[in-house]
Amino acid sequence: MIDQEILKENATIARAFLNIAIIQRDFSWRFQEKICRAEIKETKKAFNRISLAVSAVLVVIISVLIIVQNQVGIFVNDTIIPILIFPLIVVLIVIAIFEFVLVRKIGYKELVKNLGTEQIISKELEQHLKSNTKAYLIIQKHFEIVKKVETTSLLPGYLLKILLDLKKIDEEKISYNKFYKYLFYISLGKSELIYQVLEESTNRNEIIDLIIEFSEPYKKLVNEFSIGSNVPLYFKEKTVKILDNIDTFDPRFFDNSKPNNESNFAALDNFLKRISKEEIEWVLVGSTNLALQGIDIQAKDIDIITTKDGADKIAELFKKNITKKVEYSEAERFKSFFGKLEIKGIKFEIMAELSYKSEKGDWIKSESLTKKEYFDYKKFKVPINPISLEKEFYLKINRDDDLAKIERINEFFQS
Repeated sequence: MIDQEILKENATIARAFLNIAIIQRDFSWRFQEKICRAEIKETKKAFNRISLAVSAVLVVIISVLIIVQNQVGIFVNDTIIPILIFPLIVVLIVIAIFEFVLVRKIGYKELVKNLGTEQIISKELEQHLKSNTKAYLIIQKHFEIVKKVETTSLLPGYLLKILLDLKKIDEEKISYNKFYKYLFYISLGKSELIYQVLEESTNRNEIIDLIIEFSEPYKKLVNEFSIGSNVPLYFKEKTVKILDNIDTFDPRFFDNSKPNNESNFAALDNFLKRISKEEIEWVLVGSTNLALQGIDIQAKDIDIITTKDGADKIAELFKKNITKKVEYSEAERFKSFFGKLEIKGIKFEIMAELSYKSEKGDWIKSESLTKKEYFDYKKFKVPINPISLEKEFYLKINRDDDLAKIERINEFFQS
């Protein structure tokens, strides 16, 4: 087991190297812009609302003038129409320029405010070099390699390299590169890729035990990295995703034996006993929904889709079980009011007004609430998402982790 103080020190050094690169603008302008954009997300939303309103007003005024000109001819010359359109074009150009300045200038200013100046971070790195030269040089080497990546893979790649220096892998069981790749897939939420690789492996259980062994210190390192005000919001959001993906990984998924969903159903029983007495609109979706309807699959967490009012009522009803309060959340592929519960050790994810992004990039509003059916389970009539809708969702979103679910659904329909 790695000492918590060592994890904390390494995470602090790792954060300092990342911050100095951001402040010195060592990344490409595109990646730097993403980092700056995250710092002023709320400001940019307000600016977008104002710019949209201004543009809309101008469009309406110009449209009215054009219609009046065509019908009445208030202007002597028809060439006035292009002249009327010109201010709109100018306004749109000004908005685009201002948005660029907003992101680049104000975003960078916020970064300096939150992370510290170049002098402050450089001084911090000098202190680390003096106090722990070995850790400093190792982390510096890792950062120089990963900083060229400039994608969502940068942070997990960076922290994993640090972890595997702190806790050495037994290369008689598995090579460094293979094990790094497995943990990397888990970080990105691509556990299904590990399943595909390990399916024919003779020492699969041994490797899974290693993954479980390394997951805990990895979570601690990621958590230590994310602590504090001097973490860029762009990377803070990435740490949340990494931690969620590690928590979502379930070694039972790799078990060839019959799935065991007793724990999930026991937690669902508890949920049903309490919610059935309330007037709340909701529907069960996801892997537990599939397992409940007879799909041969190992369920992970329990996913609930509801309305905003329903989410607030569930949060109040299960306030002692809340692990993440319900609030609006927008991620790369999903946006909704989102919260988490835990009942009998099983995680529940509560989503309201859910929309998801298809592989084509279109935002699609979930229809699970409007198309729900009812499933007889014990003494309850459980509102469930039909299996056909589950499959449709998995196909549209096209995630690697859902390939096994699609296969199980197809097997179910063929049997």
